[in-house]
Amino acid sequence: MSGLIREDDLEQIKDRVNIIDIISEQVMLKKAGRAYKGLCPFHQEKTPSFSVDTSKQLWHCFGCGEGGDVISFVMKVDGLDFTEAVESLARRVGYAVHYTKTKSNNLGIKQKIYEINAAAAGYFSKVLFSPMGRETRDYLKSRGFGREIAETMWLGFAPDTWDGLKNYLLKKNFLEAEILKAGLTSQGSNGKSFDRFRGRLIFPIKDIQGRVVAFGARSLNGDNPKYLNSPETPVYRKGSVLYGLNLAKTAISSQSAAIIVEGYTDLLALKMSGIDNAVATCGTAFTLDHFKFISRFTDDIIFVFDGDAAGIAAAERGLELVSQIRLPGDNTLKKLLNSYKIGVKVLVLPEELDPAEYVAKNGVENFRLLITNAKQFTDFYLERIMIKYDINDDNQRQKAIAESLAFIKLLASAVAQEKYLKRIAEMADVSLETL
Repeated sequence: MSGLIREDDLEQIKDRVNIIDIISEQVMLKKAGRAYKGLCPFHQEKTPSFSVDTSKQLWHCFGCGEGGDVISFVMKVDGLDFTEAVESLARRVGYAVHYTKTKSNNLGIKQKIYEINAAAAGYFSKVLFSPMGRETRDYLKSRGFGREIAETMWLGFAPDTWDGLKNYLLKKNFLEAEILKAGLTSQGSNGKSFDRFRGRLIFPIKDIQGRVVAFGARSLNGDNPKYLNSPETPVYRKGSVLYGLNLAKTAISSQSAAIIVEGYTDLLALKMSGIDNAVATCGTAFTLDHFKFISRFTDDIIFVFDGDAAGIAAAERGLELVSQIRLPGDNTLKKLLNSYKIGVKVLVLPEELDPAEYVAKNGVENFRLLITNAKQFTDFYLERIMIKYDINDDNQRQKAIAESLAFIKLLASAVAQEKYLKRIAEMADVSLETL
């Protein structure tokens, strides 16, 4: 950070913000004497133990012990640091924050991109519900997605033109260079810019504060790539943003679990089915930054992978989990397994179905049952290694054991290593002493 927020600004912001208004967006509060009470958003409970004191502008949960002022609430519920929380509250009340040192010009660039992205999202949404968006609306309807979920998630349509969005944004007084910086246009060899997204269903990607930072775009006419995402910009790093987290954060915190899916439509289907603690990785591998961010809200995560991505083998060996399942790399795995006290489970869906297809075919309750029975990450990973090899072949067996042992070395706990050494011996059909 390049500047400290002035103390008098903090007081001004807290004076102008009504703590009840802020907390009521996350908690259903009821008047109880001089206080307000509700169910705590930070742990699961049936009897309200969360209390807000309007006279002191403080909140406290008598169940989990969390508490503080309006800034600490925004920090915890939105997963923000102190400065981000203050700036978020300042924007709500229209207050200009001052700093003890001049902040970088990068702040102005970021704010401009946020404004451009918001305008672009509005344009895409308007086009979706215009005559030009009829075929895209028909596609969404065929997948079971109606207007309500489209509006909730700000879905849109990019018309198949070279400069529709660009011209719209120019008329909004944004500069061509700014639009390019936001990643909404590309530049040709002749130096002229053109719309990056054309003839595609648009999924606006928001940060934890609900600001549009990027876009995912699905081809509907067979063009490749099938999915095209925004490039990285001053406001977007693909390895640190989870699609839908701005809407799921409270449910993740209160349910103490996060469901991680791969695709945009997977998330839409789960959300429509009442599963509101799910987020998507926007088609990228789950990174350590993702993990750090989600760990602010929960101690348990469940990866859900498509059945087809798991590689349903026709051979006698049955289900073969192949490398298309994009799990974290070794360095990330080591930190994931040892640096955080978080439980990680994995669910590979049956029948070659993705989450949206599975819920449509088998119902949400069956999906919930699968989630409940998801495998522990280490068990799943070892099975994934073993099933790649023919254990009846000595050379193949040795390779399977070597790869499994390399994975077990990532575990810091000697107790856990001993447990899984026994598991490896069982799966490889060798004695423990052999290992």
